[in-house]
Amino acid sequence: LGVRPGTLVALGLGRSLDLIVALLGVLKAGAAYVPLDVSYPHERLAMLLEDSGAPVMVTRSDWEQSLPSFFGTTLLLDDDAAMLSRKPTHAPVVPTSADSLAYVMFTSGSTGRPKGVMVAHRGVVRLVCGAS
Repeated sequence: LGVRPGTLVALGLGRSLDLIVALLGVLKAGAAYVPLDVSYPHERLAMLLEDSGAPVMVTRSDWEQSLPSFFGTTLLLDDDAAMLSRKPTHAPVVPTSADSLAYVMFTSGSTGRPKGVMVAHRGVVRLVCGAS
């Protein structure tokens, strides 16, 4: 789908095994994810998609109607399962580093318009190692 290191991929999946698998897939491709909480108001989700500029969104057909119109490529994990099963299973070789972007999370917007906070792999590793 053209996802490369630095590409933002929107994930509208809710808390599920599909979300975990999609997160790992995005990170293995060297890309970064933008989480979309489908319980958010439609207008907020539309703003997150627009501001992030993510060219790809991963979701499921049962969540798709909860998400705003998207003009990029939408991957439906359930409907596109046959196509996905034909993809390579080996890990892609992509250049990443501790400073590579891992995800973009948007602030609550309590002072106005929400802002995207970019988090590098270094920050994720620090968080995980600090929590153990």
